[in-house]
Amino acid sequence: MEVSFFAWGESIDVNQIDDSSVYMCLKAATKHNFVKFIEVRRNGDDVGLIFDLQAQIPSRPVADIRPSERILIIFSPKSISYQKLERCVKIFPRICLI
Repeated sequence: MEVSFFAWGESIDVNQIDDSSVYMCLKAATKHNFVKFIEVRRNGDDVGLIFDLQAQIPSRPVADIRPSERILIIFSPKSISYQKLERCVKIFPRICLI
């Protein structure tokens, strides 16, 4: 079965990242071999990093967990505390994970 993803914002070049916290997150995440960077996207003032994460799948998962799950980390200049983390797969409800 083909997996479809939510579209969020517009794709931008990595060199267009102007927020140091976004760049530091990208640098830190890509140091791990279970993280694959996909792209940077912008939606208004918000910037999102999209990654594929290799998941550890339990022997009897309660949901259709894939060996690799795509996530979106949204950085907003309006938020002073936490970033918003969402799964990008359409077959799951669109919810904030953090």
